[in-house]
Amino acid sequence: MLALGLLFGACPGDQHPARDTGGAESSTGDAGPDGSTRPRLIILHTNDLHANVEGWGPTSEYTPGTTGDDGTYGGFARIAAVVAGEKSTAGGAPVLLLDAGDFSMGSLFDWLAPTDHATLALMEQIGYDAIALGNHELDWNVDGLAVMLDSASAAGFKVPILASNLQLSTSDPRDDKLEALAQAGVLVRKVVRTLSNGLRVGLFSVVGKDAASIAFGAAPATFEEAAATAAALVQELRQQDHVDVVICVSHSGIQADGSGEDSALAASVPGIDVIVSGHSHTALAQPVVETTNGTIIVQAGAHGRYLGRLELDLADGKVTLANAALLSIDDSVLGDGALQTAVDGYIKKIDGLLAAAVAGLTYRKALVETTFDITFPKYQETILGNILTDAYLVAAKALEPGQPPDIALDSGGTIDNEVLKGKHGKLLLADFYRTCYSGFGPDRQASYPLVSFYLAGKDLKNAMELTAHAESPLGSNAYFLQVSNLQLEYSQSGTEFDKVTSIKVGSPAVAVDLTASTPCYKVVTNYALALHLAYADVITSGALSVVPKEKDCQTVITDMAGRIIDRDPAASGVQELKPWQAVAIYLSKMPDTDKDGTPDLPSSYASLQDRIVVQP
Repeated sequence: MLALGLLFGACPGDQHPARDTGGAESSTGDAGPDGSTRPRLIILHTNDLHANVEGWGPTSEYTPGTTGDDGTYGGFARIAAVVAGEKSTAGGAPVLLLDAGDFSMGSLFDWLAPTDHATLALMEQIGYDAIALGNHELDWNVDGLAVMLDSASAAGFKVPILASNLQLSTSDPRDDKLEALAQAGVLVRKVVRTLSNGLRVGLFSVVGKDAASIAFGAAPATFEEAAATAAALVQELRQQDHVDVVICVSHSGIQADGSGEDSALAASVPGIDVIVSGHSHTALAQPVVETTNGTIIVQAGAHGRYLGRLELDLADGKVTLANAALLSIDDSVLGDGALQTAVDGYIKKIDGLLAAAVAGLTYRKALVETTFDITFPKYQETILGNILTDAYLVAAKALEPGQPPDIALDSGGTIDNEVLKGKHGKLLLADFYRTCYSGFGPDRQASYPLVSFYLAGKDLKNAMELTAHAESPLGSNAYFLQVSNLQLEYSQSGTEFDKVTSIKVGSPAVAVDLTASTPCYKVVTNYALALHLAYADVITSGALSVVPKEKDCQTVITDMAGRIIDRDPAASGVQELKPWQAVAIYLSKMPDTDKDGTPDLPSSYASLQDRIVVQP
């Protein structure tokens, strides 16, 4: 493996000059007890933005140009305005704006990433000083990440992307493009800056164990253990670069109670003054101060709902917490007009891509109306799961009429976020896209494709055992399957990995023989979940096995890419059917019951439908 440090050598300090922090350089901080002035540093921070450029909530109601008229939160125009305000009132104290990773993957703006990385370009316009790599940046694999960073760099993007514990392969050519970007200084191991008040600040990043484990596209690159990277860089920054403040921008996570990988990192590695945390989507109202080494840990939730603000004092070589807050990014904030103008320009480009994907669809056009929230709580049947899987089933049946699927599946591993009705209930594709954005396909386009394959009764039963065991002992909603055209019953008190008592398929429902090798049932799901089902034996340490097969119920599928559903069979090649496309088509065909020109979501979806029944 080739660590980034080997690519950069000594990585000279001040390689990336400090940005203008918008204040007089003479003011450094407050007076101490003896009348001396204590240097002060303000850190503004975000994490897990997931390309939510236009905020969170019904997209049609997001109004950054006005205040007091919507219930959405976040949005880059609003963030830009708050950042500018903080810099203007900093009293001359230097201000650093940092992001702790997962800046991409989550909205239609990701579509522009391969050729015109809107998210990064907008983050540079906002004024970010450094951005850490997160696991979702690798959803498009190392080559896709390289393409995105290269397109941003070619357009003039200059904010350093911290990737301190990323280790590139010395022999596998698949990450050669990333290696070239590291050599060019786009990906960096550390940043050292001398600020306006003379403070020297050292920045590095880590991707933690959990995040690294789900960075599915990282291969052949790997991540060095976070503590090892941190220990080496703290020593280097302190002894070679002679920094006053060491900041770790970490995509590892911390919980509201102070537990988590970042608190463990702080306890095990002395010398880190601040950890700007990401990955766990935790909104820490006040920093966690780790007791062993005194490291200050902050995190600002997710999706741009908050801008974190951390104010530090420095005296006698010691960093102390002066103040901290989460600043709400909501409808009380008047957004930055220039930033929103840039956003609107990108939306025009998205419209061009939408026109080629779904006829008649635009970014601002209402897709469907609802009178109820489309929720997605953990470890249970959900309204959102029912809608998505129904959409997959209907779309796949239309495209494969000769061999229509019997059931559709998805899970919390690839379904994310709920859809709220807001004030008016008018929902756009952007609102639903946020629920099923994960990954990318062999076509190099965002979102995992839908695939179809066959499962025998015993395999179907084992797949549903994952649902029965998702909360415990598996401990992840990623294993709780949402279903269409299937009824599942399981007993909480059953034997471990044998809790499923009944599965019925079809309408009218027919019981499945849970022990039989034939017949097989045709399944439609997304590519990632299909692979996870095939790894059930690994997930359960050999207790369960799920074997996807061909129609003959005997031939094992070894290449799931060959099972991708073609949304345009008449065209040459395979035009991948994406989950969001299935959903867009399905919802657009809902009845327009109030005759206002927009389809209405049927009230039958307002409540659960007993697709999954849990017995004591």
